[in-house]
Amino acid sequence: HNSLEAFEIEKVLRENGSSSINLLGTLYNSLKSVLLIQCCASGEKITEVTGLDNRQIYYNKRYVGKYNTEDLVYAVRLIYNVVSGIKSGRIDDAYATRYVLVNIM
Repeated sequence: HNSLEAFEIEKVLRENGSSSINLLGTLYNSLKSVLLIQCCASGEKITEVTGLDNRQIYYNKRYVGKYNTEDLVYAVRLIYNVVSGIKSGRIDDAYATRYVLVNIM
């Protein structure tokens, strides 16, 4: 269900002119925030330790614990590499977001 929904959202956003770099940038920032919050085991001084602001922590905290740390690290690295590939011309922007979704779902 969730993976199908992700592809539907991606399709709508692409049809409305969003580029893969923008979509992947948003996904990257969210996943990285979840990873940072999740790795901050004590839960104290999260803003000081991670550099995230209270808004980022508030919106991403609900996803903490839903993914294991290894999967989050894999997804963040994959997105970084795909965005780098788009910028260098090695990866086609038209397929990049779907490629990432297939590989992290």
